[in-house]
Amino acid sequence: MVEATLGRVAALGDERGKVLSAFARLGSLGAIDDRTKTITDGVDFRPTTDTSCFLTAARASDAATAVMFVFLSGCVLGAVPQYVKVVALRSSEGLSLTSLALMNVSNVCATMNVFVLHYEQIKRCASGMDGYGYGDCQASLVTLYYTLAYTLLWVPLYPIAAYYTSTAKVEYFGRVMTKRRAAWIGMVMHAVPCLLLAAPVGRMLLGSTCYEFENYALFLGLLNALLETTRYVPQLWESIKAQTSGAMSYMRLLLSVGGGLGATIQKAAMNESWSTWGPPLVGHGLEMAIFCVNVFNDMTGRRACGAVRDMESAEETEELVDGQRRDDDEKKPSSGSAWSFVVHYL
Repeated sequence: MVEATLGRVAALGDERGKVLSAFARLGSLGAIDDRTKTITDGVDFRPTTDTSCFLTAARASDAATAVMFVFLSGCVLGAVPQYVKVVALRSSEGLSLTSLALMNVSNVCATMNVFVLHYEQIKRCASGMDGYGYGDCQASLVTLYYTLAYTLLWVPLYPIAAYYTSTAKVEYFGRVMTKRRAAWIGMVMHAVPCLLLAAPVGRMLLGSTCYEFENYALFLGLLNALLETTRYVPQLWESIKAQTSGAMSYMRLLLSVGGGLGATIQKAAMNESWSTWGPPLVGHGLEMAIFCVNVFNDMTGRRACGAVRDMESAEETEELVDGQRRDDDEKKPSSGSAWSFVVHYL
C-alpha cells in the first residue's frame, strides 16, 4: 500500500511538471507574439543594440538650439562669398567644375545617409509620440538640418559657374567643343547619379524602416567618404595649374573649414556614426591645402607683377621727354582699385 501511495505521488509530480512546462511554453509563445507584434506594428519597432539607426530622442537644450543656429549661419556665410566672387568677376576661372560636381554627389550621399539613420526619430516626431516633444526633436535632428542646408546651398553654384565658363574651344575625349558646353554636359552627367542614389530612399518613405535600409545608409556613408577624399583633388590641381585663386573664394574656404570642423566635432559628440563625421574631416583638410596653394600663388604673382611694374617704370623714366611723366596706374580711380582688391581676395 505504501508503495502504491508513493507511486501515485510520483505520478502527480510528473503531471505537475508537465503542466508547468506547458505553461512555460505558453508564456514563451506569448512573449514571441508580443515581440512579433512590436516589430510589425510599424512605428513601435523593437530597438536593438547593434544598429546605427537612431531611435531615442535627445534632450531638449538651449545649447543644441544655439549650435543649430551657428551651423546654419555658417552654411550661409560660407556660400555667399563664393557666389559673389563668381558673379562679380563674371568668370569661373580657377574654379574646378569637376570638383563642384563631385561635391554635389557627395552632399547628396551625406544627406541621404543622415536622413535614413534618423528616420525612426523623424517618424516619432511627426506622430507626436510621448518623449518626442518639439525641443527634443530639434536637438535630435541638428545634424540632418545642417547637412540638408549645406547641400541645398551649394547645388546652384554649378549652373552659375557653368554659365560664366569660358567659350574657348578645347578637345574632350577626341571631340572639340567650348568649355561652356562641356560644363553643361557635366551638369547632366552628375545630376543623374544624384537622382539614382536618392531613389531607394523614396522607397523607404512608402512604409519601410531605417533597419531595412541601414546597410544602404552605411554604403552611402562609405561612398561619401570616398568622394570627400577625392572631390577637392581636381580643385587642388586647378589651383596649382591656374597659379592664381581666380574665382575661388578665400572666405568660402576659411568659413567652410571653420564651421565644418565645428560641425564635425558636434556630430562626433552626439555619437553620430563615423560614416557621418569622418568624411568631412578629410575634406576640410584638403580645403586647407587649397587655401595655402592659393595664398602662395597670389603672393608670388603679386611679387612678379611688382617686379614687372618697377622695370616698366625705370624704362619710362629714361624715355621721358621734357620732364613729362605719365603713370596709368595712378590715374585709375581709387574706388575701382579698392573694389578689385576686395573681390580678388574675397
